[in-house]
Parts: sequence; structure tokens; C-alpha cells
Amino acid sequence: MKYLLTFIALISSLALAACQPQAEVVALPTLIDLNGTVTQEAAETATAVAQLPPTRQPLPATWTPSPPPAPATVPAVQAESATPEQRSDGFIYYIFNNDSIVRLFADGSFEDLIMVGDMPQDLTIAPDGSLLAFSAQGNGSAREVFVLKTDGSYRQQVSCLGYARIIKPVWSPDSQTLAFGASQTVDGPVSIYTANIVGSGQCPSGNNQQEIASLGSNRVNDLVWDSDGRRIYFTMAIDDFKASIFAADTGSHTFSPRLTYASGFGPDSSPAPDPLSHWLYYLKSTYNMDTKQVGGVLYQFDRENLTPPINEIEGADFFATRLRWSPAGGYLLIETANAVFLLDRNTNSTVEVVRDTTFPPQAAMSPDDSAVVYVNGGETNFTVQQIYRVSRIGDERQQLTFHGEGSINNPVWGAN
Repeated sequence: MKYLLTFIALISSLALAACQPQAEVVALPTLIDLNGTVTQEAAETATAVAQLPPTRQPLPATWTPSPPPAPATVPAVQAESATPEQRSDGFIYYIFNNDSIVRLFADGSFEDLIMVGDMPQDLTIAPDGSLLAFSAQGNGSAREVFVLKTDGSYRQQVSCLGYARIIKPVWSPDSQTLAFGASQTVDGPVSIYTANIVGSGQCPSGNNQQEIASLGSNRVNDLVWDSDGRRIYFTMAIDDFKASIFAADTGSHTFSPRLTYASGFGPDSSPAPDPLSHWLYYLKSTYNMDTKQVGGVLYQFDRENLTPPINEIEGADFFATRLRWSPAGGYLLIETANAVFLLDRNTNSTVEVVRDTTFPPQAAMSPDDSAVVYVNGGETNFTVQQIYRVSRIGDERQQLTFHGEGSINNPVWGAN
């Protein structure tokens, strides 16, 4: 095993975690199918640029991954032979130690730094897979929105507000525009902005940076773009810090009255517009009297009719923390504090593909909807975060990273 000083090499045997429990199929009583129960077998079938160095970054002092175990019968793959052209299942990108962006081959054979410094946050990938977007340090104490090519060959500042706070940049469906929240001070009232990628070098006029909605609250989160590009959904607290769901219209530059009414147990959160139907799924905090558990129950409403009062339809009791539709739209990822479920729209069932994690899973699905990556403690040191991969039915589990230390945030999966 060897490391080259000018780049990062990780040698990985893609060993299955055979000790993991078998995936469990769970009925999902939602409007998709209020009575649907199926078997494991049915579920199974069912982007003026700032140039970066063209070579991989040197190892930072904090990057000290430990080598993975090498199988005795399989020769170790040398880092210099591991090229992107050899990988057909894409790359996983994530923020390491809150200061770098890493590209990891999706088979775990190699990873390298494609950006170092500036404290990136809220990493996300364009729907077409061409660019990464994130917030990072701008001039002075300002935060701005940036994009980065997926091979790290260039990055570009997109926003030019000079504000202290940026909230979760999100991509438009056509991968041409970013929406984000921003406030002049860290605790000031938030406005929602949009800015095009093209013309970013002449921001704000060149890329049409504009304010979509001035919200008046500093508790704004969970921005997500509707699949038709007409609205941006978000959560906002306007009383007692109990956030509800709202929608900002990208054409009229107005935002709706509250669309949902949070319970007394916590916020409504994680709006997830279904890309293939008119439903919007979200989480409503509730409390289980028997278990004393507080968490998000799956709810939905019809986003073709946003005239209050909205008919909120209750679904399954998952006590979830986050919802996200898969890139191809076939699955809804339902994440809890230590588990990941996949709702299959074809079979109207859910499969628990990850359970009992040491860290929040931060799950992301492959571009072709075939597999899931997530964060958990290492097999030999459960206190250090690592990335794992598992099939969408919960088998073929692999540990992909073998770091000796460091944190992992916002993993995303792209084809490029």
C-alpha cells in the first residue's frame, strides 16, 4: 500500500458487511396506497472563473485516512491506475472536516480533494450532474454561493450580496439557476434570492440575481424547488418558533400564506415535491405518548391547489428527520436519526435499507436509483465517520472510506 505525496490515494477492498441485518419491508399507509403491503421480492423488482490547480491537491495535515484491509487473494489496485474513465457508477462528493470537498469513486477505490478551504457548507449537485453548488467564505466575513466543476477544474462565485449568512442553495430543475436564503447579519431577517449560473462573472446584472421574497423571519430552512420551476418551498417560523411550510412564486415574487400548521410538538419540515405527481410530502412533528418519542410523521398535500385552508393528509408514523426524492424519481428517501427507508412508488411499499447507525445517515441515492450511500461509524472504529454503500433493497453493503479521523457532511452522488 502506498500514498503519493501530491495526491490522495485510498486503496479499498469492497468487502460486504455481512453482519448487517436483513432489510425489512414495512407497509407505508399513505395516499400512494393506503392499504399497500408487499414482499421483499416485490420491492426488489419494483456547474471570469477562478482556476484551481489541474492536479489533485496535496494532503492536508488533517487528512490521515487509515488504509482499508486488502484481500489476500485480490491484488491491490494502485492509485495511479484509478482514473474516472474506469468508473461507470459515478462519484460521491462530500464535505470533509468542514473545510474541503472530496470526490470519492462510487466503488470506493479512490478519493481526492477537489477543493480546499473557505469552509463550504450545504453541498448539492445539479440535476444534470454537471456542477456542485455550496455556500462558502467570500470577501471578508461575507458568505456567498459558489459552483464547482465536479472534477475540481474550476469554481465560480455566483452570488454577490456580501451578506453574513447564506441558507442552503438549491438547484432549479433545469440546472441553470440557484435559489438560496440570505440575511445581512447572522441573526437578521431572511430573503430568498435566485441567481443564474450563466453570467455569474458579472453579478448581479449579468446573472439576474434578484430577491424573490422578503420573509421577515430569521428562522428559514429546507428550501426546495418545485419540479416545474414555478415555486420554491421552504419552512419558516413566524410564531413560537414552530415552523410551517410556505411557497415563494418565482414569477410574481410573492410568497404564500402558511400552507401547513405545525403541531405543538415542533416544526413542519423537509418539504419534498414529488417530481412525477402533484403531491408534496413533508414531515409534521408529533409525540408518541407510549414511547415518549418526538419526530416527523409523513404528511402530504396537493400542490396544485394552494388556496388555504390546505388539506393536510396524514401518512405513516416514521418519526423521520428528512425526506428527499431520488434523482430518477422512483423512490422517496425517508431518513430517521439512525435509519433509512425507501418508499418505492411502483410497489407502494417501504424497505428499511439502513438501521441502527451511530451517526445521522445523511443518505443520498445513486443517479440510476440503484443504490444508497450513507454515513456511519467505521467497522473497526465506530467513533470516526465513514461512507457506506448499500443496494436499494438493503444488501451488498460496503464501507467505502477508511479515514483515521475527520467529519463527513452533505454526501451527494453524481454520474460525472
